[in-house]
Amino acid sequence: MLRLNDGKVVTLSGVSKVEFPDSAGLLTKPTLVWQVYPPTSGKRDVLTSYLTGGMSWKANYIVKTSADDTKADIQAWVSVDNNAGTTYEGAKLKLVAGEIHRVVEPEKIYEDVILENVMYSQPKSGFVEETLFEYHLYTLERPATLKNKQVKQISLLSADSVSVEKELVFEISKNNNVQVVLNLNNSKEKGLGMPLPAGVVRVYKADSEGQLQFLGEDSIDHTPKGEKVTVVVGSAFDVTGKRTQTDYKKVGSDIWKESYDFDAKGTRTQTNYRKVGSDIWRGSYEIELKNHKSEAQKVKILEHFYGNWEITESSDTYQKVDAFTAEWEVTVPANGLKKVSYIMERGC
Repeated sequence: MLRLNDGKVVTLSGVSKVEFPDSAGLLTKPTLVWQVYPPTSGKRDVLTSYLTGGMSWKANYIVKTSADDTKADIQAWVSVDNNAGTTYEGAKLKLVAGEIHRVVEPEKIYEDVILENVMYSQPKSGFVEETLFEYHLYTLERPATLKNKQVKQISLLSADSVSVEKELVFEISKNNNVQVVLNLNNSKEKGLGMPLPAGVVRVYKADSEGQLQFLGEDSIDHTPKGEKVTVVVGSAFDVTGKRTQTDYKKVGSDIWKESYDFDAKGTRTQTNYRKVGSDIWRGSYEIELKNHKSEAQKVKILEHFYGNWEITESSDTYQKVDAFTAEWEVTVPANGLKKVSYIMERGC
């Protein structure tokens, strides 16, 4: 239905195409139009801020370990994905990392992109980090052009000879294999010391011919300065683990507590009667670690329990890390095996 200038309404039917001699004020794309009424004539600089969908970014880390796995060269890249429907020429790019709460989105939003069409007088390179509210802001010190439907990668940081520690971990609740883990401290003393946005970490190492080989990948959360970064690289090939439950039985029943008072005549009155203990179960376990390497290997064993638990017997020294975790650190001899046995009692 068309309303003409004279007020008449015309109904069209069976029409496949309508052409106008000019735009006639019709817009084919969603467009926001302002009408500005300045008090005086002349040019004005207008700053417009708005939220848009279709803009996102993520961090990716490349870790190259040394021959002895004690040092690593780390490079971080950010990938900015522009699906906002327009191209940003020479934009000032700012990346916000943190748990940003958005009511309009059903899922968590982990990062935002701030773009401002401002050109720099002297181009620079690299990101500068600063705190913003309870987040971290990364500002690119040179203009960036983000084309529509383009993913652009920009270097975030580069650090060489960062101290790392390779660790073998047997944690049956997470994996049946012995896991290879890289640990590093995000501090200046260790070669880093920059708030790290959440992202995927890919680990590489040079082979005998100097060619980089992919070892594995893991994801990390937002990591402040001074915090530990743990990357699960993969499963060990030559070090294996197996846990066997050798016994599990009930060794105790409910425990009740009774309290009584007696008056001068010897009359007894029950003042309290309550359950203070539950069924007690005892489990016996044996962990067998095999090492097929020509050098001895240190392995960390992690076991998780719930309820009121206690390890009553253990073949090796252990540490109660928290209310749910026990930890053993053992050495498996070269081309040999190591057995760890323990008995755990738990109230249900």
